[in-house]
Amino acid sequence: MEWGLLLLLAASCAAGFVQGVTGFGGSILLMIFLPGLYGVKTAPVISDLIVLTMLGLMAWRHRRAVRPLSVLWPTAIYLLASSWAIELARSAQNLAWLQMAFGSFLVGMAAYLMWLAPNLHLKQSLWVSLFCGAFSGVTGGLFGIGGPLMALYFLTVSRDREEYLANNCLCLVLTVLGNNVLRISGGMMTAALLLPVGVGTVASVAGWLWGEKAASRIDGAALKRSIYLLMAFGGAVTLIKAVVAL
Repeated sequence: MEWGLLLLLAASCAAGFVQGVTGFGGSILLMIFLPGLYGVKTAPVISDLIVLTMLGLMAWRHRRAVRPLSVLWPTAIYLLASSWAIELARSAQNLAWLQMAFGSFLVGMAAYLMWLAPNLHLKQSLWVSLFCGAFSGVTGGLFGIGGPLMALYFLTVSRDREEYLANNCLCLVLTVLGNNVLRISGGMMTAALLLPVGVGTVASVAGWLWGEKAASRIDGAALKRSIYLLMAFGGAVTLIKAVVAL
C-alpha cells in the first residue's frame, strides 16, 4: 500500500475516533491532511464521501428525535450557497489563491472554535438561520467544512442534546449528499478516487465505533483543543505555502 493511502487510512480512522468521542470534527481533521495528498480542489470531494456513511449511521441512531421542520429550511439555504461555492471551486484556475483562502479559513475557524463559540449564544430567528445556512454552505462547498456554525445553530433551536444530535446529523447527511451530487455531476469525482474513498470510509466507521466505546474514558474537551491547535497549525502552513507560490 502506498504511503499516501496509509496516511489517508490513519487520518480517516482518527477522524472517525474524534467524531465518536466529541460528536463532531471528523471533516475538520480530514481536511487538515487531505489537501496535501490530493490537492485543495479534490480533497473536499474525498472528505465528504468518506464521512457520509459515518454520518448516516449517526443520523439513523438518533432518528426518533428529529424535528424535520427545524432542519429543512437551513439545509435548503446551505445547499443553495454550496452549489455556488462548488462551481466557484471547480472553475478556479489560480489554486494558490484558493489555498490561501483555505489556510485563512482554517486559522480563523480554529480561533472561532477555541475562543468565540463557547461564549456565543444565537437567538432563534429567520435571519440567524439564513446567515448560518449561507455561511456554512459557502465554506462547505469550497473546503468541505460546513459543520461548526450549523452545530451552533442547532444547539440554539433544539430542546435537548438528543434532538440537537438528531437535527445536526440529518442536516449534515443531506448537505453532504447534495454537495456530492453536485461535485460528481460537475466531473470532480473520478474513478481514481474510488480506492481512497473506500479505504477512508471503512477506516472512519471503524474509528467512530472505537471512539464511541472510548468516549467515557477520554477527555473530550482536551481532545477538541488539540484538534483546534492542529487546525490552526495546518492552516498557517497552508497559508505560508500559498503566499510563497504566488
